[in-house]
Amino acid sequence: MICSANKHLANSLKPNSAVLASIEKAFDVWIKTRNQKNRPINIVCFYEELPMPGIGIVVDYASATIPGHQSFSIHATNEGMLKFKHKDDNGYIRVAGELRRFVDDIHEMNDEDIPGKRGTVSTLNTVDVDHV
Repeated sequence: MICSANKHLANSLKPNSAVLASIEKAFDVWIKTRNQKNRPINIVCFYEELPMPGIGIVVDYASATIPGHQSFSIHATNEGMLKFKHKDDNGYIRVAGELRRFVDDIHEMNDEDIPGKRGTVSTLNTVDVDHV
């Protein structure tokens, strides 16, 4: 049962599928709406460099990235992309660097700039990305 559900999901998300096109369109509308309301969202894409043995690349570059947004490769298989052995791993450095940038961007905002989120910026002052 689980295998057939996963197969159905995988088929639904293949390039050029109607389901994927609908998801992409809705996501694009959401991003544009946030930008129009002066509430942009930071998006960074990461993609695998190494193929899974016997399978190959699980999510290709075109599927893992969004045009107009930054993207970085991680020298790992899809399965290993967020399994860092130490803080010197290239993937860890890239992901942690982007998280730091996001936090720094938020620090530049005032709490008043974030509707309904009083105290958000001051709370983030205590976040240590290296220990999250």
